[in-house]
Amino acid sequence: MEEEERINGDFNHQVIPSITDWLDKNLFLEWGAIAGAVALKFIAGQVSNDKQS
Repeated sequence: MEEEERINGDFNHQVIPSITDWLDKNLFLEWGAIAGAVALKFIAGQVSNDKQS
């Protein structure tokens, strides 16, 4: 019976938030993480270009 497999109650305090949930609540850090990722991509591209020369 499907009804017997359900658990009723408030379990929000037991939920482990993911990193994306945490970043959604901290917009400043989210944009900082995005800017950091773009900067790392740019730096990696520059290093790659220097090695090819």
